[in-house]
Parts: sequence; C-alpha cells; structure tokens
Amino acid sequence: MPESGDRGVAASQGRGYHTIGEVLNLLKPEFPDVSISKIRFLESRGLIAPERTKSGYRKFAAHDIQRLRFILTDQRDRYLPLKVIKERVQLWERGELEDETVDGPVTRDSTAERPDLARPLRPMKLDTAGMREESGLTREALEELETFGILRPDRSGGAPIYDESDLTIGEIALRFETYGIQARHLRIFRQAVDRERDLFDQALAPLLVQTGPDARARADKALSELVGLTRRLHEALLMQYLRDRSP
Repeated sequence: MPESGDRGVAASQGRGYHTIGEVLNLLKPEFPDVSISKIRFLESRGLIAPERTKSGYRKFAAHDIQRLRFILTDQRDRYLPLKVIKERVQLWERGELEDETVDGPVTRDSTAERPDLARPLRPMKLDTAGMREESGLTREALEELETFGILRPDRSGGAPIYDESDLTIGEIALRFETYGIQARHLRIFRQAVDRERDLFDQALAPLLVQTGPDARARADKALSELVGLTRRLHEALLMQYLRDRSP
C-alpha cells in the first residue's frame, strides 16, 4: 500500500503539476545545491512564475520544471548572472537559442553570451541569514570564506551585508567543497585577483587622469576588455592543463 507522500506525488502528477517539494526531489539528483529557498528566490526575481492554487500553494507544470532546469544549468555551468539568464531563457523558450537542451550539462561556449564583468551589480542586499539561505553555506563555511578573504562583505554599517558577487562566490565555493577544496585552498584565487587588480590599476592610470566627458567611459571600456582578456587567458591555460593530462 503506497505511503501518503507517494499518494500525494501520484495525485499531483495525475493533475499535471507538482508541488515545490516534489520539484525539489526531481531536481536534486542533477542539481544537489538546489533548495526550496533557491526556487523561491528565482521566482522572486521573475525567472519562474508557477501558478498558484486557491489556497496559495505553488503548482509547477512540466514547462516550469524545464525552465528551472535551464536556469540551474546556466548557473552551474556558465556562472551567468540572473539578468543574463533571464534573457537567455526567454530566447530559449522562443526557440532562438541553437543546440540548447535541458537534458544534461551545457558545454557549448560563446564569448558573446558571457556577461560584462564591469557592469554594475544588482542592488541585492543580504544579511548573514539571507546569505546562508540563498547560498546554502553553513555558518562555519561562511565564516571561513571571510576569514581567508574570499568573501569581503560590506561592513560599513556594522553587520555584514552581502551583494550579488558575494552570493555567486558563496555558491561556487560550495561546489568546490564537494571536491574537498575548502576556503583556505581558495586563497590562491583571491591572491591572483588582487595581483591582477594592481596590474590593471597601473595599466589604467594614464586613462584615469584624463579629463573630458567620455574619459570615464574609456577607462570603463578598457577595464572590461582587460577583465575579458584575463578570463580568456585563464581558460586557455587550463585548456593546456587538460591537454597535458590527455594520454
């Protein structure tokens, strides 16, 4: 005789929709970091819009689950910001993205699809509890990331406040942890970025002293290009590593 939970799942499938808990169970094997709070967060940002029952409960149809898979895949494999993912999922639903599926990890890459890292951050403000809920980090993991300088939240008001970049770093750090790579190991990335920052500041110094209506725009454009070149170089060097490991 089926358990009551099994009867509930079967009933929802028969009605053609799933509850948020059932959606979580469907996605967990492919996306271990997904949580109910993350699904709610994506809804609050307008990336998904499940229907509601008369009692106010969310009900997810098949297309809602496919959309979630697309979004979570873009976050996991492309590290794209939500604004870019929202644009991409709309193109995907209109059939305007070629070779895009939601059946497995996305591996196709395109420089044109990458976000501009010099763009302003979205006005996201999370306190410690919100950061932990949205990122999935434990209190100890969050403290370690701050101790080793990986996370640098705004403390101008006393209590730490986290923004979009902090959340992205936290989510990536959590995935590293599944491979045994902990906060102390991530210091090499922080140190590398700090050295790159110093190098960029030196390179941009002549532009920053210029005056004129478009002086700042030229400096911002140059910084964006430097960031893009750095990322491409890093990826190429890692490709060499993969090549050298090949038999």
